[in-house]
Amino acid sequence: MASETVSLSEAAELLGVHYMTAYRYVRTGRMPGQQVDGEWRVARSDVAAFRPGVRGKRGRAQKATDEFRQRFEDRLLAGDEAGAWRLTEDALTGGISPRDFYGKILTPSLQDIGSRWAAGEVSVAEEHTASAVAHRLVGRTGPFFARKGRRKGELILGAPAMDLHGLPVAMLSDVLRGEGFRVHDLGANVPAESFVGFADDLSGLTAVGVCATMSGNEDQISLLMAELAEAGIEERLLGGRAIESREQAEALGATHFGGSSDQAVACFLELADRSRAARR
Repeated sequence: MASETVSLSEAAELLGVHYMTAYRYVRTGRMPGQQVDGEWRVARSDVAAFRPGVRGKRGRAQKATDEFRQRFEDRLLAGDEAGAWRLTEDALTGGISPRDFYGKILTPSLQDIGSRWAAGEVSVAEEHTASAVAHRLVGRTGPFFARKGRRKGELILGAPAMDLHGLPVAMLSDVLRGEGFRVHDLGANVPAESFVGFADDLSGLTAVGVCATMSGNEDQISLLMAELAEAGIEERLLGGRAIESREQAEALGATHFGGSSDQAVACFLELADRSRAARR
């Protein structure tokens, strides 16, 4: 006879969510649970009753995305990390996946702040404050992407020398970890020799991904791609705000183009599939 309660891991599996999401449901009181001998237990009936609520919350969250994003953006500009994190938790426990939080809330908010800065509506200090809070939020959100099981492949990601924006790299790294990759995030402003040196120490590397966000840095990007090619790294993906087309990426020495986060993820997954097929 099945137990009347399940562990938090089992509850997460029944709900089809990450363990940390189920943990937030319990900790915030959205789903009843109790600790028994140091382990969270949830009644099967409560799990079953909660499932329609998850779908309902998701539907409401989609309809209110613009309003929610504006509230979130306001917290970023105010430098209110605690308030921005509360909204982040609300999103994640309300049915928004970590990946959608990055793609539909955090990234559009930062893009809007950047556009407002360019238009003179937001000061440099406010833009930098928002970026600093966003960096800390990404650090706290990263564990939600953790995934157990066999790795699909091994990747190196980073921004080229003279490119000072590491946040897009960190966010893409999290999404790829959620897809089952082992990702080495080298961050921003990475010299070409550092990319190559790190790759030399790895075995079974699937690909190198370069995120270029600053225009006018083509010389550094081209140098990086040339050194990666000389080192025998055949799979070189280039994307980011500064790269507008596949033709531009290939002209700079890349073998693949990531026009968006989703396109980059799809490309890496395809490369991992090819690599596995070649080993059979």
